[in-house]
Amino acid sequence: MRSVRWRLTMSYVAVALLAAIFLAAMDIAVPQHGPERLRQLSAAAGLAVTAAALIGYLLAQQATRSLQEVTEVARRLAAGHLEQRVYWGGGDELGDLAAALNRTAEALQARNQESWEERERLAAVLAHMESGVLLVDARGRVVVANPAARRLLGLGERDVERPHIEVTRNFHLSEAIDEVFHSGVAVRRELTLVHGGERWVEVSLAPIGGHEGRPGGVLAVINDVTERRRLEQLRSDFVANVSHELRTPVTAIQGFAETLLDGGLEDAETCRACVGFIDREARRLSRMVEDLLELARLEARQVSLVRQDLDMVQLARETVERFADRAARDGILLRTELPARRVGAYVDADRIEQVLVNLLDNALKYTPSGGSVTVRLEEVEPEDCVRLSVADTGAGMPPGELDRIFERFYRVDKGRSRQTGGTGLGLAIVKQIVEAHGGSVRAESAPGAGAVFHVSLPRWRPELSRRAALGQAGG
Repeated sequence: MRSVRWRLTMSYVAVALLAAIFLAAMDIAVPQHGPERLRQLSAAAGLAVTAAALIGYLLAQQATRSLQEVTEVARRLAAGHLEQRVYWGGGDELGDLAAALNRTAEALQARNQESWEERERLAAVLAHMESGVLLVDARGRVVVANPAARRLLGLGERDVERPHIEVTRNFHLSEAIDEVFHSGVAVRRELTLVHGGERWVEVSLAPIGGHEGRPGGVLAVINDVTERRRLEQLRSDFVANVSHELRTPVTAIQGFAETLLDGGLEDAETCRACVGFIDREARRLSRMVEDLLELARLEARQVSLVRQDLDMVQLARETVERFADRAARDGILLRTELPARRVGAYVDADRIEQVLVNLLDNALKYTPSGGSVTVRLEEVEPEDCVRLSVADTGAGMPPGELDRIFERFYRVDKGRSRQTGGTGLGLAIVKQIVEAHGGSVRAESAPGAGAVFHVSLPRWRPELSRRAALGQAGG
């Protein structure tokens, strides 16, 4: 650097000048000649040279320390310590170098902060995405897997930086990743994953980066479409079931009408029998249409609940009495286990009566002669709710059927269900009414051990419960 060279040069010039000045002063002060004079001049010259050399050394040492400081700061910056700065107040070239180095460090620190914030934003997006994201590098190794992808594929912390075939453990997914690597074209696949139960997923794969026509990696976005496929299947089953259930009474009505038109009107007994069948099937068709409309209104939340403080004991007792004659006629023991005191709940009386009617009707249908049906009512204090249970001693159901019995038109024993004349919508309506009240319904059963349906209802409206809690807390 020019400033350093200048300082060193000036130090040597200073040596010569000081020596010359000192010798001239000695010559003027001691004009005599001779050996003594030479010794004096030699000693003076040596002293001047030593002083000048010392001054030059000090100047060079200062420049060296400044260079060492700049070098050390540059080394720390290269190591990633971007907060380091050079503190140099001189206005020479070394000062310009220090200022330039400081500006470079500030720019690097700002860009590093922006890069960190960008990584944090990206990590937050990946962490909260419902879709799974996999990033496979050019070596075929998984380098990024967000929480959704880990959950769908059952991945652990050690599964990163491993080949994708080992990570996904799914041949079709790995085959799609390899296809994108070889073709460089985005693809879409619908696959089945078996981790944690069978699930349908839709995978979109696209190439990223790369050179010379080969991708530098593959990005895979995995969307869980299991619920969508289930709803599509339910919709398809519903349409098929409605068509079948409506066709049965319509066909019967049409058949009996044709019998009457073909001469049955001439025979009074035949006419009466056909009209009776037509009336029964028409009523069944009417009930089915009404149930369908009711269920549609409940699912669309188009039914307003008219809540009142209702005595659940009285409701259960009166509803059970309506089925007493039917139970006696079928040889079934119908009994109740109700509290001796009043049990209040803030519910819609007509809707809860409909729930109990549907459950009792269902229980009596599937209980053989000699069996029993029991209606229980109890208060659940910790949950501040009322539990209404209907138990029967019928044939029961396999455990695998319990999750589906509240679906529309679903029947465990399809042949027997049609003989009993039900619409297949009663339990679906029960579930919708109970959930509209903020409650829950579940079933317990085993083959040959009968079935129990439990309905839990909040005793009060949620806002009233909150007010009561605040009042007890002094709010």
